[in-house]
Amino acid sequence: MTLPAWHAHPDVWLVLGSVVAGYLIAVRRHDRGIGPGEEPTPRRRIRLFLLGMGVLWLGAGWPVHDLAERYLFSVHMVQHTLFSLVAAPILIAGMPAWLLRRLLGPRPLRVAWGFLTRPVVALVFFNGVLFFTHWPTVVEAAVTNEWRHLALHVLIVGSAVVMWWPIVSPLPEMPALPAPGQMLYLFL
Repeated sequence: MTLPAWHAHPDVWLVLGSVVAGYLIAVRRHDRGIGPGEEPTPRRRIRLFLLGMGVLWLGAGWPVHDLAERYLFSVHMVQHTLFSLVAAPILIAGMPAWLLRRLLGPRPLRVAWGFLTRPVVALVFFNGVLFFTHWPTVVEAAVTNEWRHLALHVLIVGSAVVMWWPIVSPLPEMPALPAPGQMLYLFL
């Protein structure tokens, strides 16, 4: 089998490029405005975030996306594994706490996020999304429209972030599980 011909994915480039640009602009503004005694965003976090975005780009671009969509279900599953088991925890690890606090903003959103990322709720949510996104009718509808397909991938990544949060949360006010709890959670 040969690789499919190169195929541009401007929808992916636009979404991922916008997220990376927004992240870098936010980090730059934050680091320029820090006061005495405050730490700039660690470069390690920036590298992790960019690595996570690179994994998303790898899975959503040529040739993985084209092979997954048109030829091999096994590559489709590799693609979703990259999104949910590789990119998501790396993206969380790349998010500075100050940025997460801003994104979670108003109290109702923080409360909803706190509920959604409770271990049992997070596992049920992630598995429910996984089930929904692989329902034959949903898959058939997604492969006929690039934007719908992209939306499903965003949903998969988002649910994976929820699922990984109890393991790699960088927020002290929403702490990760202790080590024994993490082992049990990952085992389930």
